Amino acid sequence: MKLFKIILILSTSFYSLKAIAQEKEDATEVSYSYKSDKVFYKDTDLYGYTFIPNESKHNFEEKSLIKAGDVRIHITANYCYFRGVSGLKDFNIVSINTTQDGFKFDLMDSRNPTFRGEVEIFINEKKQCEGLLFYSKSLGQYAFYLPEQNDKLREKDLAYFTIKQDYKVTQYSDVVGTTIRPFMKIDNPYENLEYEKIREKDSVKIVFEERFVILYRDGNGKSFEIKSETTLDAREQHADLDIARIIELAWKQDKKYKIRLYLTPKNEVNMLEFGATQYFLINR
Repeated sequence: MKLFKIILILSTSFYSLKAIAQEKEDATEVSYSYKSDKVFYKDTDLYGYTFIPNESKHNFEEKSLIKAGDVRIHITANYCYFRGVSGLKDFNIVSINTTQDGFKFDLMDSRNPTFRGEVEIFINEKKQCEGLLFYSKSLGQYAFYLPEQNDKLREKDLAYFTIKQDYKVTQYSDVVGTTIRPFMKIDNPYENLEYEKIREKDSVKIVFEERFVILYRDGNGKSFEIKSETTLDAREQHADLDIARIIELAWKQDKKYKIRLYLTPKNEVNMLEFGATQYFLINR
């Protein structure tokens, strides 16, 4: 297993040129999962995330490039789903353990009681995913690699999307007069937990005014008039999600509708919630 980590380090510079060459394709509807896209502090941070690698390796074969979107690995609390890999399918997650290099999932196949397998997720010092390693006696070893985003595209993303570390919020007045452009979202998180990257052309932004919050999607804005503001202690309820407090804004036109800002112990905006959609900021 340590060999995988060594190969990742030695091959990063050589294969980064190939990743850069393919990034023109990434600008289309489907893009790779870049290492810098998301940080993973706890195993629960993996739930709902889909890894789209740019390279793979089966047993002792040579590495092969993957077209963006051809291979997907989706993690939930109970399942690990593979798409686009011959022989790999949907596996039940039996247990999750934290390792020195990241996380390890023990897998089983409900249709084949004798099957046993595992997936290791390698996390670097920045808490970013370097790659994934699947292994079972019957199917062998599959390694999947995530690309680095080249500097030009990275700088473009940081210039456009709102950076999580740039805002310190203790009360609603701290965000009044600002515009937040989220980097990821989850639609209907309580029904189908799945992260989706937001593109510039989606024109998603959230404008905070003293009495109104305006949500823009696809260039169309919807105003929410604020009736009241409440700050909730969330350290016990959401400790595993790195959330300490929630600023909850009641919407004047609908008593059931709430706008919520989820704050970390460092007073950073970890997530914004508008009804059935959750929005996340980009990490520096």
